[in-house]
Amino acid sequence: MSSRQLNQKLAVSVVYVAAPVGAALVFRTFPPQERVRASSIILIPTALAPALRPVVGELLVT
Repeated sequence: MSSRQLNQKLAVSVVYVAAPVGAALVFRTFPPQERVRASSIILIPTALAPALRPVVGELLVT
């Protein structure tokens, strides 16, 4: 396995661990009345990042 493949696997594992941990922290930290707003602030960028990554990457390259 090359170092590039190892780095990619490490990055993917960090993302799959970080998202649920962030969600758990939001639900533990905020009271029930504020959880929807707080979770949308945390989780929507996490959901949009994979879709926007190619577009932003193309803009940076060109």
